[in-house]
Amino acid sequence: STSGLQGIVNYGSVDGCLDSPIGWFDIFGRNCEWYSEVESNCAIYGDQYKNFGKTALSACCVCGGGPSPEPAADSDVVLQDAVEASQSQSCWDLPSWYDSTGDGCIWYEEGNNC
Repeated sequence: STSGLQGIVNYGSVDGCLDSPIGWFDIFGRNCEWYSEVESNCAIYGDQYKNFGKTALSACCVCGGGPSPEPAADSDVVLQDAVEASQSQSCWDLPSWYDSTGDGCIWYEEGNNC
């Protein structure tokens, strides 16, 4: 059922809410779009796998997160810098990719597991 996902205008925006930081993903590379694919993802995993100082519950509009009333956090700037730096690369990780055991690109990179 997608009743909890009504109001999604496009990825990253729910009823005018923007994910914060925009482009956020958890330590396994799962982004807010992944959390929106199955209604229970936020409830089951949303308070785990913090990345850029946030979990899905605080970063993803679909999970009830999004921007705070205060100005953009430093993590927003850091993530933007990371996105801009990655755009100069000739290769990118696909945040929604996982191997058969559920490990994403970050697991391979951080643990030197390639």
